[in-house]
Amino acid sequence: MSASEPIGLTDDWDPMTPENYVDPVGVNGTLRRDCPVAHSSQFGGFWALFKRADIVAATKQTDTFVSSPAITVPPFSVADAPWIPLQSDPPQHRQYRRIINPFFFASRLEGFEPELRRLTNDFIDEFIEQGEADLVAELTLRLPATAISLLLGLPLESWKMLHDWTVAIIGAGNRGDFETVGRTYGEMFAFADQLMEARRQKPGEDVMTALVTGEVEGRPLTQAEIRGAFALLIIAGHETTSNAISNALYLFATDHSTAERLRTGGIDDTALEEIVRYCNPVQGMGRTTTRDVEVGGRCIPGGSLVALMFGSGSRDADEFAQPDEFVPERSPNPHLTFGSGQHRCLGEQLARMEIRIVLETVLERLHPIELAGDTKPALWPSIGYHGLPVRFAPGTRRSE
Repeated sequence: MSASEPIGLTDDWDPMTPENYVDPVGVNGTLRRDCPVAHSSQFGGFWALFKRADIVAATKQTDTFVSSPAITVPPFSVADAPWIPLQSDPPQHRQYRRIINPFFFASRLEGFEPELRRLTNDFIDEFIEQGEADLVAELTLRLPATAISLLLGLPLESWKMLHDWTVAIIGAGNRGDFETVGRTYGEMFAFADQLMEARRQKPGEDVMTALVTGEVEGRPLTQAEIRGAFALLIIAGHETTSNAISNALYLFATDHSTAERLRTGGIDDTALEEIVRYCNPVQGMGRTTTRDVEVGGRCIPGGSLVALMFGSGSRDADEFAQPDEFVPERSPNPHLTFGSGQHRCLGEQLARMEIRIVLETVLERLHPIELAGDTKPALWPSIGYHGLPVRFAPGTRRSE
């Protein structure tokens, strides 16, 4: 298609096809080779960038590819509660982020590690004697969602409520069921409002306290801004990490030599980065163009929704040798799993910690694992599993 070809005559791909759910990595690879700047009529129409260089360039053009209208494809947020700081642009973005940043510093997260390791072992204790489990339901969803509960100062058992809200919003958003999206947000925001008031009355050392006491542009955050930040922490804060872990566990279940290599050699920082790259959990994030812009010889009109396909960029052969192979000693490893530019993932250090803890514990206590039934893919725009049944040699509870 030439730069002058009118939009509306093309439909290069459909992310909601069964093929894309079964093999998103393969579909992305084909598009990266044959149609690296693609248009889809799904979700009212959007564009997608599949090459790493195009994606990184877009993240640097913050005046042309903006985040404030929509940060996901399709938009999962609601207009009156944007997902800050992710769904904001300079100069406000830096001020929003400054409020939350301290909770994700490595020095602060170190205090979480013993508790997260204890919880991981506790979760495994619940099923290790059975010799089989759905590792998503029993482990990979529970730990990241529990970590978000800890950050928000909520009871640990709140993880299930947070996860249910996330699945309901993403699933309904993909279907265009905005009634369910609105109803679910209503439940989430009612809870957030109660939590805001509780923290105003009795401040703690948690993220919600920081939000209700923080300021941007010399004023307190509004109720809508706090609601949006709350939604971002819940929805983006655990689903992505769960999917990354489930991708790694699928690798272990289907490639025992790699699992054994990591079990005996350990997961050092280099191997962890390759796990993060290879097991990328997000296909892409959204931006909106402020003007007509040419990318890869195609003209994307102003006002267009654009998906930056980070997962595809992390397997671009122009940047990575053997991009579809798991190479634990790969270095350098400029993957895009945590994004690029000013909106690089706020929680990347927490995600790395959770991934390492779960994988190390599984390799120690459940190795080897093998698939024991049909897997269930995660919902677009994720890459991962919502169901991962495995079997392993029954073990002993550590608490006994």
